[in-house]
Amino acid sequence: MMTNRTTIRINKGRTMAKYCTNCGTKNDDSAKFCSKCGNKLEFHESTETKSNSDFKKIIGLLLVIIAVLIMGIVIFTGGSSNIPLENHNFAGISMLVPQGSNFVETSSLPNYGNIGGFIIFENGGEYSYEICSVMFSTIAGGSPPPQVTLDRTEGDISIYKDASGENLKYMERQVGSYKISIIGRNENTMIDMLNSVNINNPPLNI
Repeated sequence: MMTNRTTIRINKGRTMAKYCTNCGTKNDDSAKFCSKCGNKLEFHESTETKSNSDFKKIIGLLLVIIAVLIMGIVIFTGGSSNIPLENHNFAGISMLVPQGSNFVETSSLPNYGNIGGFIIFENGGEYSYEICSVMFSTIAGGSPPPQVTLDRTEGDISIYKDASGENLKYMERQVGSYKISIIGRNENTMIDMLNSVNINNPPLNI
């Protein structure tokens, strides 16, 4: 009397075979009965095959999650600024500034004896957190504030970071005899502003 038992089919490349679980004999994939003991051969997917399939699904899901995270990081730290800009004239020097900003002169030093002077404008309007202040100076050899250290340069723009680790940036660019400096927190907007500087006639009286 023949006993009905489970048979495992193994797939290695293109060669497929059925192994009888009764006597272990290898049979052709198309065989319905064992050639040695006559046991009925039935195919059931092995646990190993199911495990491999599940593992591949998990790996695929992880790859999707990683891709989404990477895209999120790229979008979050993207190179473009979301702050809308408009042209503003600082009494002879024009440049792009955030829309709705309101720059008010808070400090100045007139030019005495060709030493040079400066004017500082602070933003009391929109985006004052991102763009805090703008300074125009004609003082030769002026140095940046002591609490900042040079981070890098982009073209003719020097970018400084706060030495204490605060999220503040100080940037400056020399345009002719004028040094334009910006203090703020949005790097992209600060760079856009400095690159847009245009010295008009007559320039600032400093």
